[in-house]
Amino acid sequence: MTVMNPAAMLFALALLGGLASVFGAFQAHFDVATIVLAIMAGNLAWWLGLSHTVSRLSHRVPGSRMGTVNRYAGIALMVFGVALLARGGWSLDPERLHAVVATL
Repeated sequence: MTVMNPAAMLFALALLGGLASVFGAFQAHFDVATIVLAIMAGNLAWWLGLSHTVSRLSHRVPGSRMGTVNRYAGIALMVFGVALLARGGWSLDPERLHAVVATL
């Protein structure tokens, strides 16, 4: 789930780019692999902690209330999706995409 998360991927790219600009070009593949593994470990720790917390606290929320929370969360996700589509976030202009990739 984390690998397909655009925010996590953009964070990883920004982190690698920022570190490369501060420390210069990475000298060995080991440096890059260490950073990538650290990002993966951080994401794993986040998801394990979040899952553990939810599993420990889920028994305190009644099933009817959880259904209501799920409905509102689904509605919020649909509203955000429609807003992104209406804004034009779904279009991939090849020129704009090439310019973004070239800056990386």
